[in-house]
Amino acid sequence: MMAAASRLPSSFPTHALAVWDAPNPTAGPLHGIDPATGRRKVRLVPVHNLVLAAHCANWFPMPSNPAAERKRVVVNSGGAEGTELTLPVIPLPVAHVDSFHQLIYGMYTHKVSRLLDELVPVQKPAYTLPTAANPHPKNPHYIIETGKRLAARYQPWAIVRMLKHVIGLWQNACQLGVSDKRIWLAIDWSWDMLLTGLAHATGQPNAVPRPQPRKFRRPVAASMVQQQQAQPVDAKIEKVHLEHVLPQYSSHAPAQ
Repeated sequence: MMAAASRLPSSFPTHALAVWDAPNPTAGPLHGIDPATGRRKVRLVPVHNLVLAAHCANWFPMPSNPAAERKRVVVNSGGAEGTELTLPVIPLPVAHVDSFHQLIYGMYTHKVSRLLDELVPVQKPAYTLPTAANPHPKNPHYIIETGKRLAARYQPWAIVRMLKHVIGLWQNACQLGVSDKRIWLAIDWSWDMLLTGLAHATGQPNAVPRPQPRKFRRPVAASMVQQQQAQPVDAKIEKVHLEHVLPQYSSHAPAQ
């Protein structure tokens, strides 16, 4: 691996993850392997072991790299110098390859606004993120207004594709046991905005129930137990699924 020279203070990555889509029931018997070559495509992601170990409860011990070979090289035709590294490659099947880089970005930068911009690509109204001093900021109509802007700009099938991307990011975070609240906040808000946008795009603005703020931050397990205790024995807690909001659409563009 080669890294271009930079004035920013940094440390060299310790490992390279070889990431590919984990086997699933719909992938077929080869699970993404090219039958002609017997190989599969992987995406190499340079990382620092310490960063992932600090953020992921399900992270695993990786081989140490105490004396990685380094040498100065020219990295492009313009003569820019960089450092060539030899890193151990760690195979890592994940639930969703396309969103894995966003998960890594969130661990390194903790920038919720950047994640929201990538997951929900539309201009958003002003909002306030939670902080230690203000853990429950008031953002009146933020989710609904963003949903309306999504509906005005994108077709329903495009919003469904964005929702599936967020689901993939959520699956990756669950797989690794990510503990960063800011990443979960970005997943939470983006899902709510996209689902609201989908409801408006299909002419069903009331299809997505609006949770009460005082209940929204309550731990899921405790909230479910309290709801079950408050309802009759034979009652069922309703859940919002994509097919309930948009059963006739898929994430693919309509045929021209």
